Amino acid sequence: MEKELKSEDLKIELRTLTKDDYLGLKASMIEAYSEWEGASSWGESHISQLVEIFPEGQICILVNGAIAG
Repeated sequence: MEKELKSEDLKIELRTLTKDDYLGLKASMIEAYSEWEGASSWGESHISQLVEIFPEGQICILVNGAIAG
């Protein structure tokens, strides 16, 4: 049975992505794109490079503290 969530139950945060977010980002990619074989192909080094080259362009969305995308 699923719990019905109300807007007051949700804490949504938008911030820049960090290298430490890799595992959460990978898990959300696999869940969101489960039918796409490439969903898990982004390695930690890819994310690190993106964060180093263009940190302000790497956005992370958290829902109740967990990475959602």
